[in-house]
Amino acid sequence: MQTSDTHATPREDAEAHWPDGVQGISFDQIGRLGVGRDNSLYWDGKAIVTRRSVVLTFSQRLGAIAVAIATVITAGAACVTAYAAIMSLHARQVQTTAIPAENPPRTNAPRCPQGRINCEPWERAWNSDTIISPRQTVTDDGRIIDQSKR
Repeated sequence: MQTSDTHATPREDAEAHWPDGVQGISFDQIGRLGVGRDNSLYWDGKAIVTRRSVVLTFSQRLGAIAVAIATVITAGAACVTAYAAIMSLHARQVQTTAIPAENPPRTNAPRCPQGRINCEPWERAWNSDTIISPRQTVTDDGRIIDQSKR
């Protein structure tokens, strides 16, 4: 039968993996350990501070800087795109409200039969003196549009 001297104790097994200079607390030292109202630990009345700080490698810093620059550029591009879209909408509104001088006013075709609003051009009651050129179009709602002046 083997004696207990040849086997390490659980505490010795645990301490074998600890960094140099770190030792376990004996029962005599346990009285120096305290707990505050906020459940923080104290040793000899001084708070035990644990910190974890993030330390980036050079390549990680470079990557973070590249991502930040790309984000700023993307935000700037989005602002320019939004501005261009607003200006385009504004230009469309100005263009639709203003009547260009080169477009003559449209003339109306004869009314549709039976008081209808829309009808085909051939259903309208045309006068014999009405002349429509091949460059003109009659819309369903009765407008005559001269395509050559557009």
